[in-house]
Amino acid sequence: MDWSRLEEDIEIPRLVVEGFSRLLGPPIFCNSAGSDRGYRYSKPGTAHFCLLKAAKAIVAFRSAICVARAGYFTEVATLMRVVAECCTFVEWAANSSAEQATDEHRIRVEKLVAEYFSDHERTDEELPRALKIRQIEIHDMHGQVLDVTMASEGIESKKSASELMSSIYVRYSKYIHAGATPKQLNCMGNA
Repeated sequence: MDWSRLEEDIEIPRLVVEGFSRLLGPPIFCNSAGSDRGYRYSKPGTAHFCLLKAAKAIVAFRSAICVARAGYFTEVATLMRVVAECCTFVEWAANSSAEQATDEHRIRVEKLVAEYFSDHERTDEELPRALKIRQIEIHDMHGQVLDVTMASEGIESKKSASELMSSIYVRYSKYIHAGATPKQLNCMGNA
């Protein structure tokens, strides 16, 4: 296996994410005595959400390379699900400003981004809240934008973008929760 080729493939996305990070500016360290101690953006928004999700995708991809190099090939699927989910979140959030996006799409992105950055509002007794959106909802909203865009470009597909994204997500989820074998994951290209 040519591991350096995989590392080269992630280099351009890594540089894009780092450049985007510099444009947005660094978070500020909040040194409080409470549970909200940590780094925070002063006015976080969709761009910050996309940045953090994209950075997580880069880290998970690089981690998958390390895990595979060490010979733990079956665990690569777990990390690749993180990559797929983070990339879908980035595309979904970024495309909420697209002309083809519905009002519901825009509202859901705004709400999720606000929830994502609201963890500093909890008390010491509270656990962080889980984000309240199902992956299928993201696939449906983002898929609608992709389907309209593809149709306008004259690109035809037998399946909707939502169906394709959900197929990949479900296969990774089944594997992570011991419901699929690595051989079944190899069939993902036929989704």
